[in-house]
Amino acid sequence: MVAVTAVTAMAAAAAVSPPVLEVYGQRWTVRPAAAPTVAATTEERAVVVEHLDEGLTGLLQTVPGVATTDDGSLGGQQRTAVRGASARQTGVFLDAVPLGGGFDGRANIGTVDLFGIEAVDVWRSGAPEVLGAQPIGGAIRLQTRSIERRETQLRAAYGAWNTLHLAGGHTQPLRRGGVLGSVSWRRTDGNFSYRSDNGTAFDPSDDQTLRRGNNDGEQFDGLIKARVEAGDLQMVAMHSAYGFRGGLPGNGLRQPTVADRDERRFISTVALSPRNRPSWSAGMYHAQLRQRQRDPLQEFGIAPNDSDNRAMRLGGWGSASPRSAHGLEWPLALRIDAERYDPNERLSAAPDPPNAVRLATSLRSGLLAPLPGQLVRLSASLGLDIVRSDVARIETFGGQLLVPDPVVRVRPDAHVGADVRPMADLLLRTGYTWAGREPTLFELFGDGAFVLPANQVLRPESAHTLDAGATWTPHLGRGVDLLLDAAAFASWHFDLIQFVRSTSDTFVARNQDGARLLGSEWRLRLAWRQRLLLEQTYDWLDARQKSAQAAEQGKPLPLRARHRGRTAVGWNEPLPRDLSAGAQVRFRIESPHTVDTTGTVRVPGRRQVDLSARLGWREGRLVGEITLYNVMDRQQMDLIAYPLPGRHLMGSLSSRF
Repeated sequence: MVAVTAVTAMAAAAAVSPPVLEVYGQRWTVRPAAAPTVAATTEERAVVVEHLDEGLTGLLQTVPGVATTDDGSLGGQQRTAVRGASARQTGVFLDAVPLGGGFDGRANIGTVDLFGIEAVDVWRSGAPEVLGAQPIGGAIRLQTRSIERRETQLRAAYGAWNTLHLAGGHTQPLRRGGVLGSVSWRRTDGNFSYRSDNGTAFDPSDDQTLRRGNNDGEQFDGLIKARVEAGDLQMVAMHSAYGFRGGLPGNGLRQPTVADRDERRFISTVALSPRNRPSWSAGMYHAQLRQRQRDPLQEFGIAPNDSDNRAMRLGGWGSASPRSAHGLEWPLALRIDAERYDPNERLSAAPDPPNAVRLATSLRSGLLAPLPGQLVRLSASLGLDIVRSDVARIETFGGQLLVPDPVVRVRPDAHVGADVRPMADLLLRTGYTWAGREPTLFELFGDGAFVLPANQVLRPESAHTLDAGATWTPHLGRGVDLLLDAAAFASWHFDLIQFVRSTSDTFVARNQDGARLLGSEWRLRLAWRQRLLLEQTYDWLDARQKSAQAAEQGKPLPLRARHRGRTAVGWNEPLPRDLSAGAQVRFRIESPHTVDTTGTVRVPGRRQVDLSARLGWREGRLVGEITLYNVMDRQQMDLIAYPLPGRHLMGSLSSRF
């Protein structure tokens, strides 16, 4: 929840710099400095810590243009997408390391613990050059904690279903750099109750109340970071570790009892850049991922259903932004990502050679040109992406050994945009993005079994997007500050890749004709006299299929809600003895959406109200908070037959010193 304790007006310097307000230590930054003419939002640390219990999924639900799906389990399958795109069309990065990609291509944001995150950047219909290929939907970058001032943070939280969260971290600046360390541990039984229709949606006579089974788990997240300064240079090294162990829940109609899963992820990075003026940077990373699943009783009905998936990634990047005497800036970036996978060791007799290898090279060049008077700024970016996908072998259940040919693709993309500031508190922006996505290894080569056959002739997806937006940050006087950010876009997608049923037992990835998306998004933040804060976010999306099949033509794209909104109202009251008290109410709505291409199966809409109250001491050095989620106890789900928790209570105590 947000407590308003300080409000300052936007600085008037830098005519086309991103508008900024400061509220209770929060920087209301509308757009990050990178990719200046791309629609974007930054949520900084003071906002991030409000969502430690909800996780990254809860935080992204407050950002315009971003949708999420949740399967209702800790560390489970939680996905995100931007501006009506799919999860595979949205890039998610930890600093500069991709969390998506891989055999499946989708990032699981349920594996991110926000305690080690400093800020979250969201770009819509574009991304900075250093992150590689322009994404069709957008990109999300999670910035790990920064080393700026000496501080220790501790947190403990407990709530429904024996959910427990313990976290701590310390930052220590040094004479020539600094170090940072943090750990976070979370566990839950996850056995919330829900209403099951027993698989008969139109027959309420057999409905019953059940408890979510096999939904327990514990999750660990650790972060170590160091900065070393030498002359005008600085080197930053980071190591992140993530682990999960727990049950493997099925959907609400199938309740396994002993199936379990565990996951481990390790990421290490080293980056070098100038200290004072970051005109260039270079870095490299190494990442390892292992996912294991065990189903000894074959409770999921597939034999065998044990798996051991492994992945390793190596990558590097370099970027520079030389400037001319006339203020012109040329952003340049080169990025190489090499990925190696053994997607399912139960399908292969020997660990080497690897089951799958992908090498992606991205070269990008841009131009940023402020026009005379510094009121108008033009930008352009052109990229070339070379991707090679290769599977050394596919061994089927029948023992057949297949050696498919490698797939090599070369694809350009581009972004052009402009922004103008007609007044000191008004910024107008427009842009065009041509983006694409290569098929994942999963889509090209299937699962090596009889369920998902290979299809090596898949074409890359592509999209053309036009968008325009405005940001208004007036200081209205009498203690009132306002931030209004609005945008509208139109996007045309071609050669969409979707899994369609090929026989009664198999699904294959195929290129569909495409889709047309129209949308708008806006965010309002209003603060009054250091006490009241009103925040409202609303998205409207009309996503329609273009298909030669009459049953699909003009139907809504699956998993895209037409309306999505959130309103939050918070009040903060200073009290004697350096105390402060606050309360907040949040209301979220989402319209129903379909889950199939013909529009016959629909997920009901969502209505959720949350209440929270807090008591703070000495400007937040010690804070106790209690939150009641889903006050109306509504039965909700993002995915068919995967229920989400009903009404539940969480309490937390945090300190910083």
